Amino acid sequence: MLSFKMNSSSRKYISSPGPSKLKIPLTPVMRINIEAILSRYMPLFNKQSFVGGKFDEDLQQYIIMRVIMQIPEFDPDKKKQ
Repeated sequence: MLSFKMNSSSRKYISSPGPSKLKIPLTPVMRINIEAILSRYMPLFNKQSFVGGKFDEDLQQYIIMRVIMQIPEFDPDKKKQ
């Protein structure tokens, strides 16, 4: 299971196990790729995590979890029709 923690440099990363219900088997390569995606899009996630002018950490984690859950659904070989 995945959970989100913050290390001393304030960089978000994925750790396992955690209290989340999200169960995605992670290989070391997948972990590195997910971390790269999260670090690249973290400014966008942060920008979209404001509600009423205040930062909502729960919303940020929800957005991140939704992105992570969609990654296994992505098929780079599938052609658009």
